[in-house]
Amino acid sequence: MTGLEGRSLSGPAAADPATAYARALALLSEGGGVLAMRVAGLRAAGLAAKELGRLDEGLAFLHQALDLADDVYSVAQVRMNLVGLLTARGDVAGALAHAEEAETVLDGPDADRLSANKACALARAGRLDEAHDVAARALPRLRRGHDPATLNGLLTNLGLARALRGDLAGAESALVEAIAVGEAAGLRHQTAMSKGNLGFAMARRGDIPRALRLFAEAEPHLTGERLAQCRFDQAETLILAGLPGEARPVLLAALDESTANGYGCDVADGFLLLAHAELAAGHPEQCTEAAERARAAFAEQERTGWMLLAEHVLLRARWASGERSAVLLRSAMATAERLESGGWADAADEARIVAARVALSLGRPAGHLLSSVGRASGPASAQIAAWHAVALECSARADHKGAVAAVRLGLQVTEDHAEALGALDLRARASGLATELAELGLGLAGSARELLAVEERRRAIGRPARVRPPKDPERAAALAALRALSVERAADTARGGAVPPVRSQEAADLEAKVRERTRRRPPGP
Repeated sequence: MTGLEGRSLSGPAAADPATAYARALALLSEGGGVLAMRVAGLRAAGLAAKELGRLDEGLAFLHQALDLADDVYSVAQVRMNLVGLLTARGDVAGALAHAEEAETVLDGPDADRLSANKACALARAGRLDEAHDVAARALPRLRRGHDPATLNGLLTNLGLARALRGDLAGAESALVEAIAVGEAAGLRHQTAMSKGNLGFAMARRGDIPRALRLFAEAEPHLTGERLAQCRFDQAETLILAGLPGEARPVLLAALDESTANGYGCDVADGFLLLAHAELAAGHPEQCTEAAERARAAFAEQERTGWMLLAEHVLLRARWASGERSAVLLRSAMATAERLESGGWADAADEARIVAARVALSLGRPAGHLLSSVGRASGPASAQIAAWHAVALECSARADHKGAVAAVRLGLQVTEDHAEALGALDLRARASGLATELAELGLGLAGSARELLAVEERRRAIGRPARVRPPKDPERAAALAALRALSVERAADTARGGAVPPVRSQEAADLEAKVRERTRRRPPGP
């Protein structure tokens, strides 16, 4: 999910990194003592090194250029280039600080290049409206100009910002234009980046086959961070399609690349994705390792909101591995409190249910753990959690009939809202609730009839995920809006912002619309 992040003076680093790197070294060698030539060569070498996957080397070149630059404008140009590399490193705050200093100095094409870089940093920071506005303001000037590399990059970042905001039609328009600009100018590397971003947008739309085709077309022409990011997006798409086993090798390859080259932001996000893939594939021990590494990386980057989600999936892995200890009980209770304080209500509900189930397995009371779980109205995930809590409470007091009824109602909600639940942000969803509820129901079944009823529900909710958008345009639009809203809410929560109640109601309304349109659909997709 990246776009143009700076342009060199001596060669198009993003278009042909290897050639740009060789030319930059030649410029450094031939420039002798001419300071301006040396600064230009260092900038070009830094950008090309980054595209080749050598981020530390690229940053070293640019910091050397910053030290040598002897006039205000040259310093601002180096800062413009640093924005992209620091964003890749995961230092988004540092990137935006450099952008703020440079934008008061740069003008003309350099100001537009800075806009492309800044839009990427803002998008990575989750400030999607700002990213979109920065890119949109520079676009008319770039369309009138003669810098196809920067125009391609800005369109790519604009398309990304639109995709993240849920404007998938606008995203497709910008990214298709970016591909056309890149192909016309022979910018093979940048065209591949645009295709990768279009694949990301198509995955958000729910068109999995088209997304995977675009990733496959882009990958052979990408290097460094771009290749790693394309693989991360491809892996997330595979997980969403219900193919975690296929996602695992893609993620491992991307993580190897990102770890070796210091792409800190990608490493943290990648390990969280890997944890989800491992858990979905039935590998709780490997999930534990990946979640621990994600938690450590998020903590190092001071991305506390995402760190809490790593703790959540770690808790789920420990439960899935069969651990039923007093230590896990205390961990689950503490994790639930931190998730609640951090704004992750669904994950907090799931953590409380894990705590309650551990408590019951240890012969301890669990009512106090379940009293605040979920609610009978609102988003589907909250309803499922509420019925799960009721089922556990009934089971604890030997109310078999009540427990079985609660399981049935919870699974009914899950089945009714299956498409909507599948549209929620992968990292923030409480995906274990429905599976655990079905397993609880199987354990409670006291007759062949009850067992069959739960098994039918379990199979219904375990059907393969939809891989194409619905033919019904209203249903497709509601699902796309729900995906965008879920991602936006997750980004806001991760930054520490409170999600207004109106957004929760908006999610519930979209879920209800999807359910209504699904019920009214004719047979078929």
